[in-house]
Amino acid sequence: MYIVKSQIYSNELGDNWNDNHATAQALAKYTESIWRADSSDFKNDIEIGFVIKKKEYGYDIEMLINTNNLDIIDEITSSLTDETTIWDRFCNDVNTIELWEREA
Repeated sequence: MYIVKSQIYSNELGDNWNDNHATAQALAKYTESIWRADSSDFKNDIEIGFVIKKKEYGYDIEMLINTNNLDIIDEITSSLTDETTIWDRFCNDVNTIELWEREA
């Protein structure tokens, strides 16, 4: 198994999120869906999932890529969208609006 670790710190999420845990969950699922699309050529060779761990400072998100064919792991990981791009897309996605605080 190959593990890509990503960390989300509560103070880096910003002040306008309703629920940091829900935001971390949504970001992990969002990343998983993008990475599944990115790696669709390898869909029979890999499994993608995630684990979220609550920490004092925020959340650790571990993106898991499971494969029995370690010879292709570099090719797979080079095809994945980077975290900064995913974060930008996530913050601008209309489907994440419910995670933002609304003005009264």
